[in-house]
Amino acid sequence: MNTVLRVLRPLCFLLLCGSLLLTSCLTAAEERAILKSALLLTEVLPQIPFKPLDTLGNPMRQERTTYGGDDPALYGDYYLPEGAGPYGAILIYLGIASPADDPYAQALVRGLARQGVVVLIHQSSRMEAGIIDPIEVEGIVQAVRHLRDRPEVDRERIGILGFSVGAGLALRAAADSRVRDDVAFVHSFGGYFDAASVLSAVTTEQVRVHGRAEPWTPDPLAASLFQNALLATVPSAAERAQLHAALNGDGEPPATLSRRGRTLLALYANRDPRRTAQILADDPMLARWLAEISPAAVLHDVRARLYIAHDHADAFLPYSESLDLAAAAREHTTVVFRSFVLFAHLYPTNDADQFIFLREVWNLYWHVVAVLEEVA
Repeated sequence: MNTVLRVLRPLCFLLLCGSLLLTSCLTAAEERAILKSALLLTEVLPQIPFKPLDTLGNPMRQERTTYGGDDPALYGDYYLPEGAGPYGAILIYLGIASPADDPYAQALVRGLARQGVVVLIHQSSRMEAGIIDPIEVEGIVQAVRHLRDRPEVDRERIGILGFSVGAGLALRAAADSRVRDDVAFVHSFGGYFDAASVLSAVTTEQVRVHGRAEPWTPDPLAASLFQNALLATVPSAAERAQLHAALNGDGEPPATLSRRGRTLLALYANRDPRRTAQILADDPMLARWLAEISPAAVLHDVRARLYIAHDHADAFLPYSESLDLAAAAREHTTVVFRSFVLFAHLYPTNDADQFIFLREVWNLYWHVVAVLEEVA
C-alpha cells in the first residue's frame, strides 16, 4: 500500500495542478471538463484512497422514476444536482447482470452528479436477470425521451454511456428516429458491434483482428452468461434444462430437439469460425435475434458522436468488436477510440506495474476529458 500511495499522491497532484495550468488558455467548457475529469478519476479509481468530491462536491438528490408504459421491467434512478440548471445529462445503461448499486457504477454516477451533470441510470429487471431481449432497445428510447423532457436538462447536451452488452443496445437505441437527433454522443465501454461474431468468438474461442485469426478465451462467467441468454430463447423449459446440462457436460441432450436446440448444439460443437454463419443460416429466427441486439445493421443511422473504450485483453467481450465498431462508425460520424490495459472488462485492476499504471491513468484522463466536454 505504501508503494501505491507513493505513486498515486504525485499522480493526483500532477493531474490537478496540470489541470489548473491548462485552464489558462482554454475555453470555459474545456476548463470545466479538465477540472471535472481530474476530480472524477479520484472518485472512480479505487486505487486512489482520497475522494475530494466527498467534501468539494455539490449537493445532489436521488429519485426513482418509471417510463416503460406497460413494461414493468423498466425503471430508472435519477441523480440530480441541486439547482434549476439546465445541466448536461448522461443516460447510463449497464451490462447484463449488472445491478445499479454496483460500487463502481455508484462512484461514477455520484462523481458526475456532484459536478453538475444530470445522470439517469436506466435499469431493466430482465437484463439484471441475464435475459437479453431486443425489446430493451425500446426501453432505452423511452428513457432518452424521458430524460430529454426533464426541466433541469439541456436538450443539446444529452449523451448515453453504455457498458458491455448495454453499449450495443444503447447504440441500437441511438439509431432510432424518435431520439437520434436528441443524442449528442454515445460512449461504448467494453461493448460490441455484431452479436453473431461475439457468439462465434465464445463458441470457437477465436476472433479476427485486422483480418487475422487469433485465439481468444472467454472468461467462464462471460461464457455462462452468454450461454444462458441463448438458452432463454428455447421455448421449452424442460428442453432448456436438458440442453444446459448437455452443453456443460452434465448429461445427454434431449432425444427430441427443437430447431433452436439443434442450432445451439451445433454452434457449441463447432470450432471453425467460418461455419458459424452457415449454422445460423439454418435458424433464421436466431439470426434475426442476434441482428436485433447488434449495432451493426443500424449504425449508419446513428448521428451522435461516438466514443469507444475497450480493455485490450478483455475476456468478456473481445477487443476486436470495438475495432470493428470504430471502423464502421468512422464512415459517417466522429469517433474517438482508446484501448486500455488498466481494466478487467469494466473494472480497474491493480495488475499493471507503476509505469504502465501512470501511463494508463493519463490516457484515461484525456479520454474522460473528451467525454465531459460534451456535457460540461
